[in-house]
Amino acid sequence: MEASVARVNSLFTSRKARAFTLMCVTLGSVFLIDLFMQYQQIEVGTSAIRTPLYIIRGLFATNVPHFTALYLIRSLLIALGTATFVAALSEPRDPASMITAQVTNEPTELMFKRMRFWIWLVIAMGAVSLVTFIVQPKIFSRLAVEDGVVETFSALGYFASVIVLISTSFVLLRRNVPYRKLSITLALGGAFVLFIMGGEEISWGQRIFDIATPDTFVGNHQGEMNLHNFAANTLESIFYFLATVWLVIIPFINSRTGFFQRFRPLALFVPAQFLIFIGVLATAYNYDKWDIGLMQFCFFISLFVLLQFQRDDSRAVASKEMVIALIVLLVGSQIAFIAFGNNLRRVWDPTEYREMFIPFGYMVYSLDVFQRARHTQSIAKTTTAR
Repeated sequence: MEASVARVNSLFTSRKARAFTLMCVTLGSVFLIDLFMQYQQIEVGTSAIRTPLYIIRGLFATNVPHFTALYLIRSLLIALGTATFVAALSEPRDPASMITAQVTNEPTELMFKRMRFWIWLVIAMGAVSLVTFIVQPKIFSRLAVEDGVVETFSALGYFASVIVLISTSFVLLRRNVPYRKLSITLALGGAFVLFIMGGEEISWGQRIFDIATPDTFVGNHQGEMNLHNFAANTLESIFYFLATVWLVIIPFINSRTGFFQRFRPLALFVPAQFLIFIGVLATAYNYDKWDIGLMQFCFFISLFVLLQFQRDDSRAVASKEMVIALIVLLVGSQIAFIAFGNNLRRVWDPTEYREMFIPFGYMVYSLDVFQRARHTQSIAKTTTAR
């Protein structure tokens, strides 16, 4: 009993616990500030029943960035909260956890080279996008129109991911290892989810096949044959946040603690560390969504994760040059969008590019899962032969 009490006391007095508490306090304060700002904008006479819905819509409302004192304090608190979260994970919880994080699904030399290729490719994509926006903002916007280059690549990213995950399920079908059925189910489930995302991205081929918008969909945000535009701002913000969780936060936590790798049935599908460097740039594509708290959270946590790897890159797949390039692009892109966003033809154009980087990240993730599944299969065959 005394030992249990001692463990609990040590938990709440540890450095990580204090950092986690500070993070909760700062982000909780941000939420209260958001509620206060939304409450001030509620129209007189709004019913008590409609007030919560009005506030929720306001939390995800888009607008040009604001830099009043209250907004700046809010941004500072978000930055502080995310910085403490990253600092809390700057050292492994214990040696055993880091052994788990580093050894499980260890990449081969060929896989390592492929990882660096994908990182350099996303850096090149980010650099081209940023230069285009600064030098030729009209071209930047033109590329982001419906059925344009950016949206086409977004859809291709989703559908390529679907094909790869289905292929992974066939690889897993030939595996004679535990959790085979669960792994196949997860691969096919992921393919189904990404297929839905790809279909929504192209409005289920409405413009490709020249389909008139059904009456059911006429009332959505853009009058298109899709579901997400019925609550575009809210659903998009949640989607962007979840993408950051999957491509940045989970692999960072796992690389520092090995926490998610401990769930053996799911280990194959845990995002690898190198995906952090694929996913971070998407968080910098904010203009009309900059004031949304979740979007600032995604940006700042990506920034501090990169800074942590830049300070100590001994555990990183990316080289120090890669990390520095990503930091420059991340900060430079976000500053450029805030400073010169008035040059955009449509204030939401940066989010179209964000929606290109995200499926690109999912495609690379799917390819990595496929390669690891094949690698695991080859190991299993070698072990059986011996």
